[in-house]
Amino acid sequence: MALILYTRHDCPLCDVAQNLLKAGGWRYDTVNIDTDLDLIQRFGTRIPVLVETTTGRVWDWPFNEQTLQAADQSGREHH
Repeated sequence: MALILYTRHDCPLCDVAQNLLKAGGWRYDTVNIDTDLDLIQRFGTRIPVLVETTTGRVWDWPFNEQTLQAADQSGREHH
């Protein structure tokens, strides 16, 4: 899976989401929406939001490891 985590500055839940993704070995990019009016209008207070870019699937917080595993095992890094 190709994942993008949409975040904002000073967002404690965004930090929790990043820690969850890192702990699970998920590969993802982070996009801060604070300077993009289109993204602010799209996501606003829903942040953090995780988007799978291939399918367009969106997970609003709270999402968890089980949710991501059920969606697709191929996005995990292999150690």
